[in-house]
Amino acid sequence: MIKKTISRDEILESLKYDGESGQFTWKKQKGPKRPGDIAGSKHAEGYVQVMINGSNYLAHRLAWVVVYGEEPDSDIDHKNGIRNDNRISNLRIAERFENMQNTESIGKNGKLKGSSFNKRSGKYESKICHKYKTIHL
Repeated sequence: MIKKTISRDEILESLKYDGESGQFTWKKQKGPKRPGDIAGSKHAEGYVQVMINGSNYLAHRLAWVVVYGEEPDSDIDHKNGIRNDNRISNLRIAERFENMQNTESIGKNGKLKGSSFNKRSGKYESKICHKYKTIHL
């Protein structure tokens, strides 16, 4: 999959970014959107995405480009774990394993992540993964 990049100038041509609120607003009329309207919408995973010139971009990555001038090669982590909180003070560059540590501790099945029932012993067991190494507890 090829990742499409966008320049700071291209972003600022269409959008205004408020680093305090983390929101993007439109600068120009764009279909039903008027100047000053909030840009973007939440996608299925809870991140905000914004369509610019027919391509979708994640708002936290756009914020990073606006403030720092270029998109990093690594992940951009939301420090507080809230995926739609795109205040620049809440964003940091992180390696994948660091970013994954912010995932919720309760899995989709309602059980604590990293725990499972061992049928053979009749007990629960837990494990964690840190820097790609599994540690059994």
